[in-house]
Amino acid sequence: MQELISAGQKLLQQLNEYGYRAFFVGGAVRDFYLKRTISDLDLVTSATPEQMLDLFPASFQMNNQHQTVLIKWDGYLFEVTSERGSSLEEDLQKRDFTINSLAMAKNQEIIDLFGAKSDLDKQVLRSIHPVERMTEDPLRMLRALRFQSELGFGLEGELANVITEHRELLQQVAIERIVKEIEKWICGSFFQKTIENKTNQNVLHALPLLSFTEKELTVLSTLNPLPNHDQSLIWSIIYYIKGWEHITAPKLPLAKVVIKEINKVLHFYDLRKELDWGFESLYDAGYPIAQKVEWLKESLGEPFIGEQSLKTKWHQLMIQDRSELAIDGKILLKEFEQKPGVWIEEYLRKAEYFVLTNQIKNEKEALIKELKGSFNR
Repeated sequence: MQELISAGQKLLQQLNEYGYRAFFVGGAVRDFYLKRTISDLDLVTSATPEQMLDLFPASFQMNNQHQTVLIKWDGYLFEVTSERGSSLEEDLQKRDFTINSLAMAKNQEIIDLFGAKSDLDKQVLRSIHPVERMTEDPLRMLRALRFQSELGFGLEGELANVITEHRELLQQVAIERIVKEIEKWICGSFFQKTIENKTNQNVLHALPLLSFTEKELTVLSTLNPLPNHDQSLIWSIIYYIKGWEHITAPKLPLAKVVIKEINKVLHFYDLRKELDWGFESLYDAGYPIAQKVEWLKESLGEPFIGEQSLKTKWHQLMIQDRSELAIDGKILLKEFEQKPGVWIEEYLRKAEYFVLTNQIKNEKEALIKELKGSFNR
């Protein structure tokens, strides 16, 4: 973290030497004050994007409305945004919440123009001109929920009232942006606490495509904290709570691989309602999916297998991946002298079953002999 800050200080110094104001801003300064880990640093400067692009060859302008340039400096990438307005004060005044309105100079002096330190000390979320801040970008109402989940803060009364009054504006927000905030919200350390708040419930009822009912929020409030920011686990939870299946789920901006994993988790979760893990079902699921299934069962108060027991069962498998099988498609084509077709997958599947159930050793000759016997029957 200190290396990142040192590199950022050098970039601030360079911008100052070119004759421009430059400061660290936003979440990084907030986390620095709270002594939390800093993973990235954002800067604000009086330089325009065109001036930054001229001064820093290893940079490019990001395609957004905030005139941000991504500058590679001292081995790190920094998002540097031109000031909104004609001064640092004017820029900071337009931040979503006071806790994000802090700035920091290169000497690590924190600049607090709007009572952000006091709000951080009191653990409260507040906005300067909340009606303007929330309505110019309604996603901020959901960001308020996310910050409560991450930091454990409460909502200042006026801000809570504004959010309640204008929550329907969330219907205008692109679903891509909402999905990202929902993921961060669910992963917060104070996630369950946020659901108790009536203003937050109103926000969650008002979301496009993802409106949560009171019943769904009650189930969510009982979940264990997520082990990590695992996208497929997050959405497996939401799909389960909403009763969505592959064909009934709304079209969300999730990668195909994530949707595939969600469907796999829910498939094996349904199997585990009736049966324990067998060698074949555990192999088909794979260890990461099985872990998610057991986490889901534990969170829902259902009987589950602990991590160590699951790991032991996994290591008892004779093979854990098809690549470990002693035969493959090329060997089958050579040995059976048949044209390629679905029979290859069928026979590889049979071979996996033989090995997993310990009927046949994982040896080429033994497997081919058994498969040829099956082929001729």
